[in-house]
Amino acid sequence: MLTATGGNFSAASIVPLGLLFGLIATALAYGFYFSGLSKISQAGKVPVIASVEVVVATVIGALAFTERMTAVRVLGIALVLFSIVLFNMKAEDNKKRSKMNENGDIIIQKADKDPEGNRQ
Repeated sequence: MLTATGGNFSAASIVPLGLLFGLIATALAYGFYFSGLSKISQAGKVPVIASVEVVVATVIGALAFTERMTAVRVLGIALVLFSIVLFNMKAEDNKKRSKMNENGDIIIQKADKDPEGNRQ
């Protein structure tokens, strides 16, 4: 039996409890994570949000657990954040050039300039 003041601790009693607590915490975490991701209306934003998870975990590890922030980790964080900014800029540009018809289909409008910047 396990008590707060001590008791008989054996592997037969601790291991199942540890597995149970680990499974519950893991199942809850993944359940909340996937529930949140399913509420995102645009499927293209899911990988972006998933990539932010790695940045947040790295920063929390450095701040809370005093993990070393090597140059490679800082570079990785910078690349992830840069790609998120780039993704959002491209999405905003596409949003300006597209519209929906009455059926909900997206119609891409022709750009005013060609790739070299000349007016068409």
